[in-house]
Amino acid sequence: MKRLAAVTGASRGLGKALVEEFSEAGWAVIAVFRSRLSPKSWRSSDFVEVVVHDVRSEDITELSSVVGKRPVDLLINNAVQGAKHHDLGSISSSELMNAVDVNVGGPLRLVQALLPNLLAASNPLIINVNSRLGSVSAQARGDFSDLSTSYAYKISKAAQNMLTISMAQDL
Repeated sequence: MKRLAAVTGASRGLGKALVEEFSEAGWAVIAVFRSRLSPKSWRSSDFVEVVVHDVRSEDITELSSVVGKRPVDLLINNAVQGAKHHDLGSISSSELMNAVDVNVGGPLRLVQALLPNLLAASNPLIINVNSRLGSVSAQARGDFSDLSTSYAYKISKAAQNMLTISMAQDL
């Protein structure tokens, strides 16, 4: 049986490259897209199944039905929500909450939904793709003071780091 990987944020960039690499290496891959606009290019592969799912949604029915009872060897939470407001005076709480919902809530919901499948695998792995901008210690040192990055992105990625640590300790 082929090992199974699920990758969110698979429509472009790193997510798309991960889907290509794992499918070329012989893995079965579930590529998770936010909308129906992108998945056409993956339909030609025998190793890739496409699921349209917005990680902000609590409804995980379609993904669960595609995965079924198969063990999931690898879950890569790559979907990301950036934000455009870079200064304290312009960030809104809704912008912050949207970034937290995607960057923290999304991985949490996916892990919860696929937990039985992950636990059924012999050596499951969960990867939450993060950013150095989410490092509290690096931010406190001022390592990125020359970069213009949004409050919402930095805060949500720091929270994702804590989620990752908490899940690692729990699992």
